[in-house]
Amino acid sequence: QKRIITLQRSLSDYQFEVVVDGLSLRKPNQYPLASPRLKREVTRGSVFTLDREMKVYGGRTLKLSGYIYLQNSCAVEPMELRGLLVRIRNIAIGSYDATLFNYPQIPNPRFNWISGEIYVEEGLESALNIDRASFNEMDPHFVRLKDMIHDLLENEIFPEADRGQRKRSQEKHEARENERRTTLNTLVRQRLGNAYTLTSTDEQPFPVTVDTDDGVIIENDQSAFLLNSRGNRRDLIKRIAYAFEISMQVPEEERRETFYEILSEFVKSGLL
Repeated sequence: QKRIITLQRSLSDYQFEVVVDGLSLRKPNQYPLASPRLKREVTRGSVFTLDREMKVYGGRTLKLSGYIYLQNSCAVEPMELRGLLVRIRNIAIGSYDATLFNYPQIPNPRFNWISGEIYVEEGLESALNIDRASFNEMDPHFVRLKDMIHDLLENEIFPEADRGQRKRSQEKHEARENERRTTLNTLVRQRLGNAYTLTSTDEQPFPVTVDTDDGVIIENDQSAFLLNSRGNRRDLIKRIAYAFEISMQVPEEERRETFYEILSEFVKSGLL
């Protein structure tokens, strides 16, 4: 991101360094950095840059730049970096505000996915409280800054977070479903033999049909037996249908025992 590179170069020009016991202390911001508690190989994120110059009440100017980083469905670590930090003339005012300037919404996990720095180049100093670690929230400059940030959160950042969460949920669902289907295919072929192949159609009335003549197992996701079922219930009906249809291929006196054996195999393999 060009804005971040510009900020880095601007701060580097100060040639300011703090060394303790031979160790150079630096800002800890490194993204993406997932929580060590989470077992995930890749953590991704999005950066929203800030570069605004606005006229506020009385004709005064509020000029700022910076960034807001959104980590994909994963809390920013360490937790001290969650929220927004305001810097006036590169000096941090207080600590990271995890409330996102009192964003008018009940805090939810998305708040923990955000970390950002706002560099105020002109204005906002009149909003500083005497402790120089907090702001007078009624000051016109702070009100304008808060409104701008809340507008960005509501119209860009949080919608992006929701889209990303839906996409990742869908990807996880598809991955689990592919894994289940592979397991199912293995178990079915162990029972019926490798000569059977899987296919799908909407012409058969039942969710699952075993065609011994053509050596195929036919699935019908549009079966009337599935239309009123969704999600896990739909999958449950299909797995039971598989067990029933396969058990029907053995001699009649063995069908009941075979049916329950297949259900037990499905449970052990995580299909039920």
